[in-house]
Amino acid sequence: MIVIQALSQATTSQNDTVKQQYWLYVSMQKQRNHVSNVRLYPVQLPEQRIDGVTFQPSTKLLRIEE
Repeated sequence: MIVIQALSQATTSQNDTVKQQYWLYVSMQKQRNHVSNVRLYPVQLPEQRIDGVTFQPSTKLLRIEE
């Protein structure tokens, strides 16, 4: 019976830790979404071959947050 109680307490403690981490992550995301200045810069990527795969030239947007 003592082992079952100990396992139950350990599981509850782990659940609480996961919940705390989740809400911390949610809070960080909310703060991140309140960025005052966001700029997008186009970046030209050349054709490149990686591990035998050829990637065509393309343009990607680089997001800068201040």
